[in-house]
Amino acid sequence: MSESFAIGSADEVKRLLAIAKRHLGYIERSRSKETVIPGDIKPDHGIVASIFSAAAVEIGLNLFLGIPILLIKDDNLRKFFAVLVTKYLRLSVPQKIEFVREFCPQIRQDKALLKRVRALFEYRNSVLHSSPDYIEPLGLPDLNFGELPSTISEEDLVRHPQLVLGGTSTLEIEEAFRHYQTALDFLDKLTVLGQESKA
Repeated sequence: MSESFAIGSADEVKRLLAIAKRHLGYIERSRSKETVIPGDIKPDHGIVASIFSAAAVEIGLNLFLGIPILLIKDDNLRKFFAVLVTKYLRLSVPQKIEFVREFCPQIRQDKALLKRVRALFEYRNSVLHSSPDYIEPLGLPDLNFGELPSTISEEDLVRHPQLVLGGTSTLEIEEAFRHYQTALDFLDKLTVLGQESKA
């Protein structure tokens, strides 16, 4: 019989999922109130829940890749692979997902889940690594009050260079619940199988 380790049961993973769940709880509690509070922060809680769901998956991936090293009995070989995996083979999250897909049949067979996990990390990256878009909308030139012409033609318009960052939306609230479920589903399928135990 082989020993196994469920990645979702790791304390580090459970802690990050608990943070995500707590923020989803804030959203649910605020929905149950009939009063509308100005400056609604539900989208902020949604962002936090999504980011921590992604963080839980990333730690889960790292554990999945690292735990097999602990099963190597030879000290020198174990240290060699430990340094290789933890220091020199720093893969991006998409590369880790592809690697796990190759060695975890439960993940490989669930194409819909893989798509959801990739979407979760695309969202995370759009929040954490956002960069502005450069635009040049047409508008009126800077005029003093009262200098506005009575008729405006296209020739009167000038380009106004701007940097625009993507904003948040209420869709992020519902996405946060889906992101959390995606993290739970993915982590539930990540199990490191150990070596045969000798009875």
